[in-house]
Amino acid sequence: MKCTSIKSPWNTERRTQFVLLVSMMASLCQGAKAQSSQSQFWPEVDTYIKLDSRMRLMFMASRTTDGSTYDSAQIGANLDITLKPIRRVLVQSNDSSKRTYLTFGIGYRYLTNLDKPSENRALLELTPRYYLPLGILASDRNRFELRIISGNLTWRYRNRLNLERSFNIKSLRFTPYAQGEVYYYSQYGLWNKDSYGFGLIFPVHRRFEIKPYFQHDNDSRSSTPHVDAFGLTLYLYF
Repeated sequence: MKCTSIKSPWNTERRTQFVLLVSMMASLCQGAKAQSSQSQFWPEVDTYIKLDSRMRLMFMASRTTDGSTYDSAQIGANLDITLKPIRRVLVQSNDSSKRTYLTFGIGYRYLTNLDKPSENRALLELTPRYYLPLGILASDRNRFELRIISGNLTWRYRNRLNLERSFNIKSLRFTPYAQGEVYYYSQYGLWNKDSYGFGLIFPVHRRFEIKPYFQHDNDSRSSTPHVDAFGLTLYLYF
């Protein structure tokens, strides 16, 4: 009895073609994911200098949150004016503005990016605060930004709601917080960006605080519409 061999449809040539096709599809998927989502690290230093009981200067330097590369930076300054002190302060912080019902700020930012044109930005801020039950401090920051990019003037409105509460565990004092922010862009005529984050604020000394945090951004007009950022901010008070 003569045995005949049955040829498999998956011969060497077809197997090679199949492997190449799967590899190409995987590479395309990874590339699309890399373009649509990005992880970043945001370091920042904020320095506050008290002028009197109601006014202070703030100087800041950070990696810009509007750039998609690490070769980016943001520097700027604010003049903050606080009004109407809160009589019963429950949140423990070195930040004197958290002991007032209202803060008005005027400032300037300069942003430089490897992947985007540089930007000059003037801003106005108004932040009311009030206490909720359980000792939770709510802050509603309203920021209006005038932006000059490549000679073009646009504006952006940002509204950020922040909730925080202080805790003491023996000698350890810390304040967890959660916040959400929405952005309106004049050039698009729509709310096309939102962000959500949470973190902890640790008063290390009466003049120092550190804030590690996580933030997720969604921007429908960006080349990287989703950003997961891990940040670390150092606050200095003088």
